[in-house]
Amino acid sequence: MYDYIKALSVFVNTEKLLQCHELSFTTPFDESTGEIHRRKSKVAQYKGMCLAIKGSELKITGSLHKMNNDGYHNYDDFKYDDVCKIIKDLGFLIGANVTEIPLNNLEFGVNLATDYNPSLFLRDLLTHRSIPFNTTKTSSKHFCQAEHHTYRMKIYNKGLQFGQGNILRIELKYNKMRNLNKIGLHSLSDLMNLDIWFKLGSILANEFNQVIYVNSSIDMQKLSVKERLFYKKVDNPKYWTGDEPRHKKLRSRKKLSQIIDDYSASKYPTPDDIKNKVEELKSVTFAPHCQEVQNVTFAPIDIFPKTGKCNVRTF
Repeated sequence: MYDYIKALSVFVNTEKLLQCHELSFTTPFDESTGEIHRRKSKVAQYKGMCLAIKGSELKITGSLHKMNNDGYHNYDDFKYDDVCKIIKDLGFLIGANVTEIPLNNLEFGVNLATDYNPSLFLRDLLTHRSIPFNTTKTSSKHFCQAEHHTYRMKIYNKGLQFGQGNILRIELKYNKMRNLNKIGLHSLSDLMNLDIWFKLGSILANEFNQVIYVNSSIDMQKLSVKERLFYKKVDNPKYWTGDEPRHKKLRSRKKLSQIIDDYSASKYPTPDDIKNKVEELKSVTFAPHCQEVQNVTFAPIDIFPKTGKCNVRTF
C-alpha cells in the first residue's frame, strides 16, 4: 500500500555509511572545470531509493514499493509483511533505528484490477472535494490528480505505465504531515503499525468517497428526458465547483449516483473496494519483523479540522 516517502534530517553515522559496500556515493562536480562541489550532497541510488548525505545529516527519498522489487517496478501488490521487511532492511542498511527516522512526505494507495480499461474511468472523473482533476495523457501514461494545500488525490492507469493490463491506481500523497500526525504517524517505524495501516486505508477510502464522476457506459437512450437534461448539467466540473448551495449539490450527487447504479454497464470502484483491497494486502503472518495488533478494523476517520480554516475546499 505504501509507496513514495521522504525523510529529512535523518541522523546517522555518515562516515560509516559512506563506507558501506552496498552503496556507491558520488560527489557532484562541475563538468566544465572538474571542480568538486564540496557543499553539495553526496548521493547514492539503491533499489529505487535515493540517499543524500550533507554534513552529518542524511535525506531519504524514493519508493519503498520499488525497493521491494529491487528498484524495477511498483505495479504488483505491496503487502504488509513486505512493508515491515523493507523498512527493517532500510534501517539496517543505513545503520539507523527506524523509530528515529521522521516522515516528511508519504504516498499510499492501492492497485485495483478492473474488467475494463482504467482510462475509461479516468475520462469520467470530475472533481475531488470541489477541486477539478487535472489530466495528463500520453502513449505511456494517463493520470488525473486534484491538488490540495497539504496533499493530492491521484488516480491513474498503472497498467498502461508498465504494460501490465487493466490496473487502476488510487492514491494520496501528503506533502505536509500535519494531518497524518493526528493519527499517530510520525516516523518510518509507524508504517509497521497495523493500526496505522488500517487508519490510512480508511482515509484513502473516505477521500475516494469525495470523488465525483460520471459513467460513459450509460446508455443515454434509456434515460428519461428529465434525467438526460440533469445528467448533462452535472457532467461538468464547473457545476461542482460553482456557487450552487451545498444542500443542492448533495442532492444532485445522490441523484447522479442513482442514475449510475441503474443504467451503467461498467461498475466503477467504490470505497468498499479500497477497504477490501487494504484488508487483502494485510495478510499478516506475524513474522518477526511484523508488529502484532489484535482486533484492528476499519473505522471512519476525519483528519480535517472541525473548526477554523480547513485545508481543503468542500462543497
